Amino acid sequence: MIVVFVCGPYRGEPRVQIRHIARAREAARWLWGQGYAVICPHTNSGWFDNAAPEEVFLYGYRELVGRSDMVVVVDGWERSPGALGELKLATTGGIPLCRFDPGDDQRQPCLRPLSPADAAAAYEQKSRLREAGESV
Repeated sequence: MIVVFVCGPYRGEPRVQIRHIARAREAARWLWGQGYAVICPHTNSGWFDNAAPEEVFLYGYRELVGRSDMVVVVDGWERSPGALGELKLATTGGIPLCRFDPGDDQRQPCLRPLSPADAAAAYEQKSRLREAGESV
């Protein structure tokens, strides 16, 4: 069975965080239905704030990225420092990347390829903004 890690933004004010969790949950549910074994941090430890230091979650999930066969991103990944770190690890490890497309009234959900170059470009842009002192 292929193990898939769902990657995307988590943090935000409560209403935003609820949307982030719902988006990741939708992808995870669809992926399970397609026969994948899914690791979805948003539903595994969502709302565990203060259960452990934030670094414990970040390092733990990066460890799970390295043990996954594929990483699937959800909308907003390119604006999430945590997701970008996970993607950098996946890219370095040669783990395939895909983007979850939730579909709409006319189209079924599907996976679309995400090139390592696109992931690296988003990471580099975020790094440049951080170095320039801009909020990321």
